Amino acid sequence: MNSMNSYLQGSSSFSQSTIRAIEDCQFLADLNFEYLSYTHATTNQSNNVLPTSQAEDFETFLSAVLTNQQTCLDGLNTIASDQRVKNDLSSSLSDDIKLHSVTLALYKKGWMPENKIRTSWPQKGKHLNFKNGRLPLKMSNKARAIYDSSRHHGRKLLQMVTNEDNVVVSDIVVVSQDGSGNFTTINNAIAAAPNNTVAIDGYFFIFITKGVYQEYVSIPKNKKYLMMVGEGINQTVITGDHNVVDG
Repeated sequence: MNSMNSYLQGSSSFSQSTIRAIEDCQFLADLNFEYLSYTHATTNQSNNVLPTSQAEDFETFLSAVLTNQQTCLDGLNTIASDQRVKNDLSSSLSDDIKLHSVTLALYKKGWMPENKIRTSWPQKGKHLNFKNGRLPLKMSNKARAIYDSSRHHGRKLLQMVTNEDNVVVSDIVVVSQDGSGNFTTINNAIAAAPNNTVAIDGYFFIFITKGVYQEYVSIPKNKKYLMMVGEGINQTVITGDHNVVDG
């Protein structure tokens, strides 16, 4: 992280794509620091196997660390110029990925219940899994009515369920450019989500109606357990000018 800060402080000579790649990596590094600190604080106080729900949450955090590091590395690999920056950060990042892969393996061995250790996502539980092409979500009748009334098409992406093993939705808002929903922009909908929620609270569901949304979607790290669903490929389109492959 110190290397990223140093490069950004002297970024006047770098290309725009390099600056954006470093900024993205810095943001992901901040998230990883939070995930690792939270996990370490809990596991450091326990020599025993954690309760199943808590163990799965921390496994998700550690897996997210690896995903974020790989995302950062992919972004750095798109840099065409500024090879010194690319090589310096990529080298240390590759070492970090190896280290945290070992960390995840040790965590599974020491703190995960034996019957919950897995190599892929479970078919049931609070994680997002499609069943017969549809998401099994548990929501109130009011939330279901909001979703049904906002759809322009007969596309049945969601499945009404009562099984407690399925994903819980705490609230739902609709983004629609014509003003018929709760918000006209995706970022405003994200801002309305509650801060620092936990898994048991359920997901804050954002349904985005069809249209082209010309905005860079940014999710602050205190906005957790968000779910965003659009109306389908080529129906809900998000375009933004902030990505690491721009020139």
